[in-house]
Amino acid sequence: MNIKSFILFLFLILPCINVFSKTELQVEYTLRQHKKIRWTQEHASTRAPGLTLTGYLEDQSLFLSFNQSFNNARVVIVDAATGSVVYDSRITGNFLIVPSIDEDSPAFYIQIASGSMKMTGEIRFE
Repeated sequence: MNIKSFILFLFLILPCINVFSKTELQVEYTLRQHKKIRWTQEHASTRAPGLTLTGYLEDQSLFLSFNQSFNNARVVIVDAATGSVVYDSRITGNFLIVPSIDEDSPAFYIQIASGSMKMTGEIRFE
């Protein structure tokens, strides 16, 4: 009778252990999930050939990476929903982190100016 009780105990407890382990994996995946961006270049001067912008939104920070390096370029990012400026500064390099972004905003407008090069575009989340 002890062996039957032990086997019955295993059949009852194993599904519970499996459920808890799957839940933990799902929570870990959710914490690491981030929104990717889609970049649309609208207007560019002739000195701004095909800027490629990649990035993602995670923990209310926008991480942007450009395919070209900038030297003291002015970058302005505006929340499309509210019209408020969320970033207005100069950058050097090809990477930018913008903290405190509203994750519920559908899009952001971005303007980049460096010397005679000027371009505008839109960032949307996927």
